[in-house]
This record gives sequence, structure tokens and C-alpha cells, in this order.
Amino acid sequence: MNNNKDEPSENYFHKDLQVIKGIHFTPREIDIIACLLSARGTFKIASFLSIAPKTVGNHIHNIMMKVECNSRDGIIDFVERSDKLPILKKHYSSLLITAAFEKSLKDISKLNRGKKLFCRIINWSIQKSKNPFVHCLESGLKLAGLEVSIEFRKKAQSFSELLQEAQAESYVIYVMPEKLIEELQENATIELRPPQSPSHGLFLLPKRESLGKIPQEIEAYNFVDLGEQENNYFSVFAILKKILPDTSFDNAIIEFKQIYDAAQDSTEYPQVNLDRNELEKKGKKFYKIGISLTGLLLMGVFYICFIFFREQGAEERPIRSDLLIPAESVLLKRPGLIAQIDNKLKGQEGIKTLALVGIGGAGKTTLARQYARSQKSAVVWEINAETHTSLNVSFENFAQDLAKTEQDKKILREIQEMRDSIVREEKIIQFVKEHLKAVPNWFLIFDNFEKFIDIQKYFPSNSDTWGVGKIIITTRDDNIKNNNHVNNILPIEVLEDSEKLALFISIIKKGDNHQFTAAEKEEMQKFLKALPPFPLDIATASYYLKTTNLSYEDYLKYLKEYNKDFEFAQENLLKEASEYTKTRYGIITLSLGRLINIHKDFAELLLFISLLDSQNIPRDLLSSYKAEPVVGNFIYHLKKHSLITNESLPSSQTIQTFSIHRSTQAISLAYLIKTLNLKKDNKLIKLITDSLEKFIDNAIDGEDFIKMKLLVNHCNAILTHKNLFNEETITKIIGDLGGIHFYLSEYKEAQKILEKYFVNLDNNKDINSLNLAKVALYLGCVYKELEEYEKTTKLIEKSLPIHKSNLPKNYSRYARALRYLGDTYREQGYFVKAKESLEECYTIYQKYLPKNHIGVAWSLASLGNTQEDLGNYKEAKNLLEQALTIYKINCSQNHLGTARLLIYIGNTYKNLGDYEKAKVMFEKSLKIYQKYLPEGHVDITVGFIHLGNIYADLGKYKTAKEIFEKLLFTYEKNHPRFCDAWVLFYLGNIHKNLGDYEKAKIMFEQSLKIYQKYLPEDHVDTMWVLAYLGNVEIDLGHYEQAKQLLEKSLNIYRYKKHLPENHPWITTIMTYFAQLYKEMGQYKKAEDLQKQNLKIYEEKFGHDHIKTAGIQRALGEIYFSQGHLETAENYFNKALVTFRANEHPEYYKTLENLSETSLKRSMIEKDVDQAQNLKKQAIDYIKQSLEAAKTYFPEGSPNLIRIQSKLDSLK
Repeated sequence: MNNNKDEPSENYFHKDLQVIKGIHFTPREIDIIACLLSARGTFKIASFLSIAPKTVGNHIHNIMMKVECNSRDGIIDFVERSDKLPILKKHYSSLLITAAFEKSLKDISKLNRGKKLFCRIINWSIQKSKNPFVHCLESGLKLAGLEVSIEFRKKAQSFSELLQEAQAESYVIYVMPEKLIEELQENATIELRPPQSPSHGLFLLPKRESLGKIPQEIEAYNFVDLGEQENNYFSVFAILKKILPDTSFDNAIIEFKQIYDAAQDSTEYPQVNLDRNELEKKGKKFYKIGISLTGLLLMGVFYICFIFFREQGAEERPIRSDLLIPAESVLLKRPGLIAQIDNKLKGQEGIKTLALVGIGGAGKTTLARQYARSQKSAVVWEINAETHTSLNVSFENFAQDLAKTEQDKKILREIQEMRDSIVREEKIIQFVKEHLKAVPNWFLIFDNFEKFIDIQKYFPSNSDTWGVGKIIITTRDDNIKNNNHVNNILPIEVLEDSEKLALFISIIKKGDNHQFTAAEKEEMQKFLKALPPFPLDIATASYYLKTTNLSYEDYLKYLKEYNKDFEFAQENLLKEASEYTKTRYGIITLSLGRLINIHKDFAELLLFISLLDSQNIPRDLLSSYKAEPVVGNFIYHLKKHSLITNESLPSSQTIQTFSIHRSTQAISLAYLIKTLNLKKDNKLIKLITDSLEKFIDNAIDGEDFIKMKLLVNHCNAILTHKNLFNEETITKIIGDLGGIHFYLSEYKEAQKILEKYFVNLDNNKDINSLNLAKVALYLGCVYKELEEYEKTTKLIEKSLPIHKSNLPKNYSRYARALRYLGDTYREQGYFVKAKESLEECYTIYQKYLPKNHIGVAWSLASLGNTQEDLGNYKEAKNLLEQALTIYKINCSQNHLGTARLLIYIGNTYKNLGDYEKAKVMFEKSLKIYQKYLPEGHVDITVGFIHLGNIYADLGKYKTAKEIFEKLLFTYEKNHPRFCDAWVLFYLGNIHKNLGDYEKAKIMFEQSLKIYQKYLPEDHVDTMWVLAYLGNVEIDLGHYEQAKQLLEKSLNIYRYKKHLPENHPWITTIMTYFAQLYKEMGQYKKAEDLQKQNLKIYEEKFGHDHIKTAGIQRALGEIYFSQGHLETAENYFNKALVTFRANEHPEYYKTLENLSETSLKRSMIEKDVDQAQNLKKQAIDYIKQSLEAAKTYFPEGSPNLIRIQSKLDSLK
């Protein structure tokens, strides 16, 4: 910032610092020098300037080269000998203020998340110079989450014109030039009328010392007087308040103001716009003053450099947990315990383990973290071992940090996508194990476990598999000393009197220079003896007394008054030791009482978070229950009373969460049960669970899998408080929990939860029918994924009428049930019934839930897939393209859902005969899958199956065969069990097209065996393989077997699936029957069937479609076999035109047919010359056929051998 406090600019001081003692420095080098003078380390500088630590190191090296020194001391000495020290100090303050300003704006952006606001800044070039404020304003608004554009105008406009224009804009900010203000003051003809509605225009008025008073009329409009603002920073805040009137961000401004004032007060150096001589004189004065402090400065800098170089000499530590401990000024120093920890962990052989054992609040975790922070290991990580879930989550987060390379990240994503939670857990442990083994001397903390058996498989015990490292365990379980995996035990005992006093004084006098007398210390000692002698209790009491100024006597008296409440909480809720819990309960309830009195909604919010899991509570969950400003204020006061332990997930996540201490949460619930007189069936409890249910539904509808994963723990936590809930509420939560497990692909877990309660619910007539319907729906969905379709249909059909009877409030679940029922019908082959369900589903989304974009898109996609199965390919294409458009608008073009829709659309293009378009769709889909999913993921496999199939349709059999063979070799057990059956089927089809019928038969039989093992006998996939197997039996001359297979397939499609006679699947089977009749010499039956097929294809696909051409060629072969050569030739020529135009592989077959026809005609032609011409024509056709076949088939292919043989015989 400049002296006038007008212009926040990080480059303001650079112009006076470009040259120091004759040496030129870049702006970034100037920034780093300023930070070095303020004793910032490499990592702090990197974080402060938002650059990499390596970049900081490179800049420091370059600076050392320029000033000809070899240490940071040398750089500081160089600056101190120059006249630039005051300006560099001032520059650092400017950097500090700018960073704080940007942080405040980003905090505002978070509060405004989800809203879209567009602003246009209008600036007039009639102003004499470029207004630097405009650039500052643009940057500030963007950081606050707004979309901004700037428009420069030359032509002056009247104020009335601007008012009219502003009403029509989304939001327009006018940076008013002085000339327009003068016009407003002088022009009496301007008519100002109060606005009839809120204006979308904001007028920024310049400083007006020479402009007089603003007309009163303008005050009726939206304006900000820049002359009244302290500087541009606060001008931006004032403008944001106008633009975002419904967003409360006073806390962000207050936080910035504190940093701003502190930074302004921290330097008292000359103004940077002094002339050069004066600046040099003042610089020398500061230099002389600095000489007297050189000794102290050198000692400080020497210490900093010592630490820096010691760190540089150690290994890099990029993998570290946030090991949070109290600030240095209030940290209890326990050097004796730290020395014991170090002594017990000495030695590098194998894995060293140490258990810190003691009551909760004894300081075990703090001690472990203190010691860990001193370690120079490449890996230092803390694992929350409180529960199996927290242990699993911690290990998964650990794995994410260990995964540095792209290959590692792909492998980890593959593991995370595994459906079997047990296998996934084992793979995560194996992943961590392998990466730890590669890191020497790692260091781990297993925090707060209760039973060793809970962490045993996670616990490194064998250095041959885990590598060499050290482990600290914190636990309350004294039995850990009997465990063979733990080398050493260190009991954490009570605090000594001197330690309690030291901790108490450090907190009480923080920020205060008051020195306590001996009498005051003696009084403190008496008070502390009445408190539990553990760090947490001493610290909590200290902070409370410091905040409230309560007397010692009153504090102890108040604790005693809560004895009965403590005993109640101990017996019913808490699993803490009695003395410790008693004191903590009293302290925390004091804070809770104050918190409840601040706002009427805080008691409800406290109850909400007290019922949930203590860790990772989504902030959005509270915002869905109460207004966001209330929630923001609530969280602020939770922090104020130290009731929150953290407010964020690991960096890899995007959801804002906070956690509350376990014992604090338990005390809170006990206190609220008493204070609010909570009993079973309480209305407040129902409001909370209803809000939770709605939040879960929204997460499911929006496919928000991260939120769903968090909600599992919270649902489980709520179910532990069954004494507060009636059976209906418990059922509701269980249904939600089962549904979440289903959407997370944890089908076995969902099945276990839902089946357990469904039988009881079905027999309990008092249960709310909607809860029964919910459980039935989710359990049916689980059965669908487990291919138990009869159970699925029965359960979803049971839930449907219940959901329908509760409309309109239940449209979302009703539509969801219809979609799953439709998908189930479709997968069973009941396409007409599927279409009816899905059309009703889509109608509901379109009419009643149009904003549920994901639901609308997938209802369209399911309906499109069903239309495709019905053979209505054009309708399917239209529906799927609509779904894709919705997804691209509301998600992203690279969303995984988009990739899935591209597969569906590509399949439709394939069925329409547009193979090139289909290939493009499959390739686009695979590109998205390969970008976001690990190699070998099931969706990537499916994408390659479709791509391989389209290559086969294009006649690129070699490429297709390579893809399918690779897929067979890389098949993973976490893939669906039908993937290999699918691949074998397509491989069989390729071998058939290559003329290798025996291999094709083997492949089809292997595929059929898998389908028959897992699917019902009449499943459509099974019937399709039967049809293709029957076709290849025709090629092998096994006509009776072929007939049996084809009849079985046809009868299922006709009589069980009720497909119409013109369905493409039935038509395909009828073409196989016609081929069978032809080979058996039943030409009339073959001819009639193919003519019928031709009519169907011409109506469905058109006269020039590939499928139509295939029937034309088949008819030509029938007529050829009967000796009707002219008719055969006509059909062959029609087919040839279509195949040639589409570059289809059957082009070579048709040429071969024409060669045979010409040859046969030459043999019966009586005219010798005409016969010779026909033979030449036959040779020409067979040559063309051979050249075409060479583009499709590898050397030695049966098809090439056959055609070459024909050519040789003709020659």
C-alpha cells in the first residue's frame, strides 16, 4: 500500500528496491529478501507467496550469487549495510496486508458458494489517468466469487441514462468520473425519482473535496462514497456489502482489520515517496541505530540459519500429518517425558513401538505429537484409531499422501473403486505397507485405540513386510503392556504441582506482562489442588477463568453443583474415568449454557451435532436445517469456546466439515437432555431426523458420493441413541443408511442392514408405511445388483403403491422407484413393461422435479436404453442425446456420468449402422474414463469392449481381436462376473468373421457356460449367445444342432419376452433360419423368410442401410442356389452399392458372389465370345474381392485362402 493508503499494490515498493547497492533484483527476489528479514523459513515463505519451496530455494541461491555470499546471514548483512532496510520492512508489511486481504475475500467466496452473480464495471476514459482502483476492484470481486467484466467508455452519459440502463442489468458498477458528478450538481433539468424497485446499479462516487455536497436525491439510489473509505481495501469491502446484502461477512472484515492495524503499527519508517536524498539520510540514521543491535540480530539470524541448514541436511519430509499442539507460549513443557520417549525408541533395528498409557486428558496425544514434530523422518503420520471406521479413513488418507506418482494414484483409485469393502480395506493396507517399506525410518502415531485387536491388521509388526520405523500408541487401556507387539510402555501420570502452576500461569498471563506475587501463586496452588491434575482440565479451567474473570471459589462451587448431572451422564452416556469426567462435564456445561443464551437456535444445533458422529460433521448438514448466517455464527462461537477440534477434511476432499471432541459431545447431549427435558418422540428430535433424511435424499439425487460416505458414520451414531427415538424414526434412519450403502456400491453391507429390519417392518402394522416402502425400495435395488431379479421386482412393486399414495410430497422417491423398476424389467428382457415404468418416471421428473437435473437425465437415459432394446434406435438416440445435453450443462463435459452416456449413444449409432460415429463416441468416453479412473477399472473395460466390437464391425478384425484378448488377460476379480462372458462372445464373433468356425464355436460355448451359471435360463443375454452359436453350427454343417439352438432362442424372445415380430433381434434370428433352410436345400422357405426380413429392415432402417444390404446379399445367394442368376445378380449389385458406400467388410463377400454368378453364367452361355467376357468378368470380380479381403484379414486367413484358390482355378 502507498502512503495515502489509497492503492493496495504488491508492486508499489518494487520501484524503490529494484537496485540495492548497485545490484538489480527481480520483484520476486525483493519479496523473498523482505521475508528473510522477517525471519521466515523456506516453507513459510513458500506458503506466504504461494510458490513451491524449491522455487524459494532457487531464488535464495540466485540472491546469494548476486550479493556474493553463501548464507542467509550474508543476505541480511548485505541489506543492513544498504539504505533499503526501512523500505523492505515496509514492503513486508504490504505483502502481509495483501495476503490477509486476499484470504478475507476467499472466505467471503466460501460463504457465497453456490450463488452466481455477474458484475460489469463501467469506467470512463475521460478520466485523466488510468484508475488503479478499477484493477483492484476487479481482482477483489473475482476473489470473492463473482464473475466480473470491465467496460471502458468514451462518451459521457447523463445520470438519468445510467439509471435506466442499470435497471436492466444483472449488476452494474459505475466508477463515476468527476465530470458527471459536476453535471449532476449544476444541471437543474435532471429529474431524479426514487427507484420503484431495488436497483441493480451501484454508483461509486470519487473523493469530492472540491466537488461540494452530493445532491440529496442521489441518496435514494445504491452508491458508495469512496471518499469516506479508509483505503481501497475497505472500499472493496463496502462495495461487497452492497452487492451481497444477504451474506454476513463481518468476521472476515474484522479479522483483516486486526492484521491490517497490526501491520501498519509494526513499522514507523519514512514515506516511500520522499526524495532520494532524504530517503538516504533517513536510511543512514536507521543504519546507525541498527549497528547497536547487530550483535543481537546476528545471534538470532545465526540460530535461524543453524535450524535451516540442519533441516536442509535432513531428508525431505513431504508426507506429514497436521500435528497440532498448543501454541509455544501455552505449551506445557514436559522434557522428562520427552526424554523417556526418545530413550525407549532408540535404535534403528526393526520396528520400535512405544505405548503412552493414561487416562483421557492426561496429554498423551500432545506428547506424541510433540515428539513426532521433532522427527526428521520422510514420513510422519498420525492415525485416528478410535473406531474401525476412523482407522480405515485415516489409512485411506495416508495412502492418498503416499501416492505421489500418477501410477500410484491410478492404482489407489482402482482400489477405492472396488465394490467389496473387505477386499478394498485389505488392498489399502497392502498399498500403505508397500510404500512404507520403501521409506527408511518412518514414524507413525496410532491415537486413542481401545482394543489392540481393532488395529492389529493395520499395525506394522514385521519389518520384512513393513520396513523399518517407529510407532507411538496412545491408549487408555492399561492391558496393552501384555501385548507382544509393543516393545515399551510409558505411563503418563498426573502433573506435578509445579507443572500445573506453570501451565495455569502461562495461559492466564498470555499477552499480559503482569508478574504474580508469591501470595497470588500460593492462592493459585490451593485452587489447582481442587482440580483433576491433568493438562486438559487445568487448561480448560485457565481459559474459562481468563475469559469470565470468575473467582476461584465461584468456579469450584459451580463444579460441585453439577455433581448429580455428572453422575447421570457417567452412568448413561460417558465411558470416562469418574474424576476426570466430572470436572470436564462441569466446565463444558458452563460454556454450553452461555452458548445457548446467545441465539435461540443454538440449542437445536447443539442437539443436532450431539446426536451425530463426533468427527467430520458436514457444515451443509446444519445449513440445511437452519439459515447459513445462523450456522456461521454458531460455528464461530463453538470455536470461541474451544468446542471444535477442527473444521476441514483432508486436502483431497472438497466438503467443509468440523469435528467436536468426543467427551465434549457426550457431555453436551447429557446436558441438553436435562435442559430441554428431552424424552422419546420429542418434536425437536423429529425435526432433526426429518432434516437429516432430506439431506441424505439430496446427496443421493445429486450423486454426491463424498457426502454419502460421511453420512454413514453419522447414521450409525444416531442409531446408538435409540432411547430418544421411536420405532418409526429408527426405521427411517436404517432405511437411509441402507440406501447410502447401496449407492456406495457396498451391496453386502446394505443387504445385511436392510434384510434385518425388513421382516420386522413388514409384520408390524404400526410402522409408517413410507418407511416400509423406503426399506423395500433400497433392498430391492440391492437385489437388482446381486442379479436376484424376482426379489427385486417383488419388493419395488410392493413399495410403489405406498410411495404413490403419499404424493405430492414423495415424488422424488416415487420417481426413483419407477426408474429402478423399469431398469429391472429391461435387464430381464421385459422391454414393454420397462418402457411403461420409465415413461411415467420421466413424466414425473419433467412435471414435478424439473430442477433435479441428474434424475431427469438418468430417466431419459434409461428410457433411451429401453427404446434401443425395443429396436427403436432413432427414438433411443434422441432421448440419450437429451440426457447428455442435460449432463453437460449441469455437471461437466468430463463428468463420469457423461462418459457413461457417451457409451450408450455410441451403441445406438452402432445399431443404426453409423460405425464411425459410434467409434468417436466410444473413444471420447474412454478418454474421460482413463483420465479419472485407474487402469483396469470396470468402466474402462466396458468402454474397450464397445470399442473392440465397433472395430470388428468396421472390419478391423486384427485390432478388435487384440483388444479383446488383452481384456481377457487383464480381467480383474472386482469386475462384474459377466465381463469375461461378454468378451468371449465378441471374440467368438470375430473368429466367425475370420472364417475360423471351430474357434468361434469354442468361444461361444465358453461364454454361454458363464451366462447359464449366473443368469436365469431365459435371460436375453443367454438367448443371444444361443442364436450366434446356432449360426456358427450352420457354418460347420451341423444343421440339426443349429435348428434346436435357434428355435430355443426364438421361442424365448417371442413367447416369454413378448417381442414383436419386427424386432431386430427376432429378425436377426430369422435370417439365421433362412440361411439354415438354404443350406438344407429348402429354398422356398429361405426365400420367403428373407423377403419378410427385407421388408422389416427397409421399413425400420431404409433401403440403403447396411442391415438391408445384408438381407439383399442373402437373397441373392438363395436365388443363385436355385439358378435364378439374373435375379441373384440384381440383389448382389444392390448390396454392393451400399457396402461400398459404407466401406463395410461384406463388400468383399458380395464381390465374391458376383464372381461366382458371372462364372456360372459363362458356363451356360452358348455364345463363345460372351462366355469368355463373363469369365473375364468373374476373374475381375474375384481379384477385387481378394484385394478388399486383404484389408480386413491377416495373411493365412481361411477367407484369403479360399478366395486365392478361386482365383487360381479361374486362371
